[in-house]
Amino acid sequence: YKPVGKVCAAALKALLRCQESSAPDRAEAILNEMLRRYEKDGDPEWLPSDHCYTSIIAIWANSGRSDGAIKAQAVFDSMGRVGTGVRPNKFHYGALIHAWIKAGSIDRAEAILRSMVDEYKQGNEAAKPDSKAFLEVTEALSRTGATERVDSLLKLMGESSPLDILRMLSTRKRKGDAEQAESILRQLQAACDSGESTVRLTSEHYNATITSCSHSSDNQAATRADPLMTELLLIPCKGR
Repeated sequence: YKPVGKVCAAALKALLRCQESSAPDRAEAILNEMLRRYEKDGDPEWLPSDHCYTSIIAIWANSGRSDGAIKAQAVFDSMGRVGTGVRPNKFHYGALIHAWIKAGSIDRAEAILRSMVDEYKQGNEAAKPDSKAFLEVTEALSRTGATERVDSLLKLMGESSPLDILRMLSTRKRKGDAEQAESILRQLQAACDSGESTVRLTSEHYNATITSCSHSSDNQAATRADPLMTELLLIPCKGR
């Protein structure tokens, strides 16, 4: 009997919930043993899955150790070098971004987020950024007062995943969010009208934008919401 595949993945998942300081080293030992067995026997059963890598990166990210982010980065970088066939997905990127945010390196986290967007644009659908990754980086940047960098990232997400960013903005109550949401909606609207975008403009985009207006502390938010309500009533329920 050999502890392969699902058994190793389950062990790593258990270590992810473990609070012991030895958890990261134990997790990495499992990964190294899987790779050693694969290189020795060529048995694909020993190949670490994408879930294994997600667990190990997250374990290092949450370890609280001074080298946690560096170790998480090393695991992430190793995925493409060991012939596992594992391509980075949004969970790998998200765990790595979290690691660098916890380490206090916001610049590094932002760079990883931008590389995540590039990976997605190059055809890796599994790396499609979600609002969680953007929210973690933008909130960290906001705490430093880097408003221009926040706006740049919001625009970037609006281009790659407009509905996700609109939904994200709709959950917050910060001044400027309603204006940002409307700007993204108008950009998408123009792209749809010109045929430059394959994204279908639906009632969900309007609902998220209007919700953002209703939650905003901006005094002009209500004024923005009125014409959006009128436009919403004029589009089909399932899309434009």
